[in-house]
Amino acid sequence: MRKFPQWLFGAVVLAVSTGHLAAQTAGPPIADNQWYIGAQGGVMLFETPTQTRGAIPMVGGHVMVNLRRVAFLMQVQEGFGSNETSSFFDPTAANSTRNVIFNDIRMYNGMVLVLPWKSAIQPYFGGGFALIHVVHPRPQAVVGTPAAQQFTQEVTNRIGSYGAGSFVLGLQLRVSRVAAFAQAQIWTSQSVEVVKDDQNLVAGQGRLLQGPIHTLTAGLRIGLGSAREGSKGDGY
Repeated sequence: MRKFPQWLFGAVVLAVSTGHLAAQTAGPPIADNQWYIGAQGGVMLFETPTQTRGAIPMVGGHVMVNLRRVAFLMQVQEGFGSNETSSFFDPTAANSTRNVIFNDIRMYNGMVLVLPWKSAIQPYFGGGFALIHVVHPRPQAVVGTPAAQQFTQEVTNRIGSYGAGSFVLGLQLRVSRVAAFAQAQIWTSQSVEVVKDDQNLVAGQGRLLQGPIHTLTAGLRIGLGSAREGSKGDGY
């Protein structure tokens, strides 16, 4: 797992400075009943049974529908690691511990946001549901029959994906039809998963990821037009 990238501190300082300057010429608040599409980048902080908490870079995209003081946000994000390690209980492995290697973590997320007041610089907060998915986890040192190897891979895949709650706190700044934003999210920790084979042999207790995941991202969203049929966009 990588340490927190130093270049991100420079990016945050630059984003804050840009936002301060842009605020002097900021446009009107985010328009009501509008579709927005955007992209973001930042860092994902997570830990596993074999790794302490650390950070990997992440990118994502999203769609937002803004309805007065409430908005609906749908986003997909992916963290890009390199040979990240984890493990789970497997009585057929040495010391009953099966080591796993993976690279990426993908998140699918739907949220309801609250925009407490209207202004060019606008805070927001909200919550929703997410699916967290470890992409292509690879169990190590698997031996035995093809059926046993397949079962080990199935267990690895199953404990690498889970549903979670997600909460966000963010700030957005609109300049013309473009909104710049920065946000922090927390993704709740997962429950224990127990998987059994045909002989009722327990394996896969726990998850490949443990503890809450945190993400820090910033990006841009662009207004596409009205989300209400027959109405006109605000300033579009």
